[in-house]
Amino acid sequence: MATKNKRREAARKRKLQRKASQKYRDKVKSDPKKYEEYKEKDRQRKAQAKKDGRVKAMKDMSARDQRKQRTKMKDYMREYRREMKLSSENVVQGKEA
Repeated sequence: MATKNKRREAARKRKLQRKASQKYRDKVKSDPKKYEEYKEKDRQRKAQAKKDGRVKAMKDMSARDQRKQRTKMKDYMREYRREMKLSSENVVQGKEA
C-alpha cells in the first residue's frame, strides 16, 4: 500500500512540475527578448553537454549504441504519435483533454 501511495504522490509531483514548467515556458515565449535569451541559454547548455561528452552524435557512436539509440527514438516517436492521435480524436469529438 505504501509504495502505491508513493507512486501516486510522485506522479502527482511530476504532473505539477510539468504544469509549472509549461507555465514558465509560455511566459518566456510571450516576450520576444526573453525568448531569444532562453533559446541562447539552451543552445549553450546543449553545446556544453556535447563538449563534455554527455551527449554523443550518432556518427561518434558504435554500431551497437546506434542501434540502441534508434530503437529508443522509434519507441519515443511511436508513443508521441499515439498520444497526438488520441488528443486529436478528443478535440474532434469535443472532449478537450
